[in-house]
Amino acid sequence: GQCFAQNLLRNPGFEPPERDGLADGWVNNTWGDCKTVFALDYERPHAGRSCQRVECVERRGGASQFLQPLKLEAGKHYRVRLWVRAEGNVPWVGAVLRQAPEPYKHHLAGRIEPGKDWELLEFEGLVTESEEQAGLFIWFEAEPKGIVWVDDASVEIVEPQAEQGPAPTRNVVANGSFEVDPTRTWDAVGGKVQWPCEENAAHGTRSLALKLTAGETFTLTTPCMVFNGAGLSFTLALSARARGGPVAVEANVYSACQVGQAGSLLHLEARPDETMRRFSATGGLAPSLNGAYFLRIHGRADAAAEIWLDAVSLSPKGEAFEPASDLEAALSTTALAGIFAPGEPLKARLEAFSATGNHDRRFVVEIRDHWEKVVGRQEVSLHVPADRPAGKEITLSLRRLGAFRADVVAAGAEKPLASMVFSVVPKPSRVPPEESVIGGHFSTASDWQMEIARRLGYRWTRIHDCSEITHWAASEPEKSLWRFFDAQVARVKAAGLEILGEFLRVPTWATVAEKGTQACACGVGPFRDMGEFEEYVRTVVGHYRDEIHYWEIWNEPYGSGFWGGTAEEYAELAKVAARAAKEADPNCQLLAPCTTPYAPEWTQKALAAGAVNGVDIFSYHGYGCFMKNQYDLVNEWARRSGQLMPRWNTETGVTARTFYRHVADKLEDEYTRWIW
Repeated sequence: GQCFAQNLLRNPGFEPPERDGLADGWVNNTWGDCKTVFALDYERPHAGRSCQRVECVERRGGASQFLQPLKLEAGKHYRVRLWVRAEGNVPWVGAVLRQAPEPYKHHLAGRIEPGKDWELLEFEGLVTESEEQAGLFIWFEAEPKGIVWVDDASVEIVEPQAEQGPAPTRNVVANGSFEVDPTRTWDAVGGKVQWPCEENAAHGTRSLALKLTAGETFTLTTPCMVFNGAGLSFTLALSARARGGPVAVEANVYSACQVGQAGSLLHLEARPDETMRRFSATGGLAPSLNGAYFLRIHGRADAAAEIWLDAVSLSPKGEAFEPASDLEAALSTTALAGIFAPGEPLKARLEAFSATGNHDRRFVVEIRDHWEKVVGRQEVSLHVPADRPAGKEITLSLRRLGAFRADVVAAGAEKPLASMVFSVVPKPSRVPPEESVIGGHFSTASDWQMEIARRLGYRWTRIHDCSEITHWAASEPEKSLWRFFDAQVARVKAAGLEILGEFLRVPTWATVAEKGTQACACGVGPFRDMGEFEEYVRTVVGHYRDEIHYWEIWNEPYGSGFWGGTAEEYAELAKVAARAAKEADPNCQLLAPCTTPYAPEWTQKALAAGAVNGVDIFSYHGYGCFMKNQYDLVNEWARRSGQLMPRWNTETGVTARTFYRHVADKLEDEYTRWIW
């Protein structure tokens, strides 16, 4: 059997005695419309005499779930393991360390797609808050029936075994001198980036320049850096010059595992002026839970300014700059977002820089598909002088469709020096938007995003997180002060996209949420006067009636993050919005209630109160893949007077391993953990 020295669970092997079919120490926590039967199984345990058998006889909602109460300690690293197998329609089995009572805060979670043989579900991480009332919860959602067996569970407090690289002996910031193209690895937000800049170089011949308007900010983020920083003193340094301003620049080193380690580990402040100067800060780094770090540089100009940055380093040897590697390279393309059409030459530029040599170098470019299979390989020769970058235009050899990554390796080496992700995508057919099912959330203020949408064949953009041009708070920031975004709407229409407008976000002047609260700041409402909301809907629909023909009434009102009222209050909101919108544009199409199969109780209340009265299309949300019974539930809700309304999933998506080498697979933050 399994032996866990620090196991915090009682009866982890699910041995008798049992009560109501559950092994001693475990508690039934099944919820929703889910008939579940528990029993100890002696036929085929993973170890010991027995295992826990959980049979979902029938499920229309909720989950088969059981738990063992535990206390969790802040600052401790927990590892969870359990063995699982299943039969029937069980898409996955999940386990989570979470708060037991509301609001059910999740600390660590994992899940597995089970088969008929025993498989290990294992996950670990840092718990950031102590919980007296918590537990290990194990659950699954059968579709609609299935059996799960669980055995040999453990919850341990362990020392994290991060995949730390060796302790560095030199600068760890790749391409910190900006001698080769940084745009494929460094992430830049804000300001107008100028590269290559052939002036104000503190090292080599190039620097990176940014132009800022008054009050504008910029952020530069390095690729992930994998190394063992424990026990060493590091100096964070950069060279900077500014013209105009005044300008404030700061740099921070972070752990790439941001769950529980979100704070800066090393901080540098700089006030650059007309002279190119070196700025530095020295200190120790806390170990990163996943063995990776990144550096973020942030700046602000109080007045219009130009900033030059160069020679960025994080080194145990002090502030003097040296490159992170004797040979640095970059592979880039001028193709829009790296998108090529079939038959189009795959043109790219290879650049290399060496501070130590003046010789000819041979490189190998390997092209890999998303499954890491090599689908193309070619050699490139390039003369690399000392202390000066060299470049060469190349054409990649590939005759396939799909997404790919090209890795540049110096001949005789194993580790790639640079990578470039690109795709070969057919030119889209220009079907009318009403016949297309492909849409996205795009910035209506970005020509670049509109061009990508056009090139990839998107025919819809939804006004939500990337744009707020139809939201109440954006349209009427003060009572009777209206703002319209005609230029942005024209940009979208010129790109050939249809707009799904959205009524959302209560202005601070119209809300009943307490001033200073998050509910007030986020515009979740409710609002003080239905007449004011009705006037907003009538005004924006009337203004955009020639350009926007589809409108969704709120976003995910079943969740407190978007709507602060009840299901019945949402239904009243929807009825008022439908009436006002149709008065302003009788031909507009309205979507509601923007629900999900995971909120059946809320949906039933909203529908009973008339949430889709006057609505043309039934909208819902769901990430990943729905099972048949969930679609059946949506269809059941979408029947009105015996007729099935059109159904639109207006927000969906999937996540996957990163395709980029410079972003570590274990890069974690709270958003990606949630959406997984």
